[in-house]
Amino acid sequence: MFKDLVKNHGWKAIYLTPDKWHPNDGKEEHTFATSQVLKTGFYAGIPVSYTVLNYNPTPKTHPKYPDLLPYLGPQKLNSVDLAALNKIKFGVGMSRMGEHNWLFSLGSVYEVHWNSVGAGLYEIRKLPNFPWNSNLIIVPPDMIPMLTMTALVLKKKVSKP
Repeated sequence: MFKDLVKNHGWKAIYLTPDKWHPNDGKEEHTFATSQVLKTGFYAGIPVSYTVLNYNPTPKTHPKYPDLLPYLGPQKLNSVDLAALNKIKFGVGMSRMGEHNWLFSLGSVYEVHWNSVGAGLYEIRKLPNFPWNSNLIIVPPDMIPMLTMTALVLKKKVSKP
């Protein structure tokens, strides 16, 4: 679905991660995903047009921080791209290569938890509080004028991985 919307219906993909080199769960899969997006321009086979990186950097005092790439130092908060993302009225999101799907609007993630009923079924949280570390949001064509975050520019043209 995501790939079809981008390739055939004019939607645009935005890759986002709270901290590009120091994920707060300490898992290398997120730094690998980020490095691949920056190198190839694809996430889960979907062409990426924009990135929002470091919208919630992991503090150096966090217990998982020294586990991954400590030599790169702490990342600086990217509040400019986060503010741009907060203006997007509608998008569809995926985390961890499609393991988790959700809706996005005006800086908030809307989730449905199928293991709950009643009050626990739905959850709304601001993006910086969203616990997933490798994410993609795709937005419809009418949202494209709102995409003022960092455009992904590759050093050389890369074909689909």
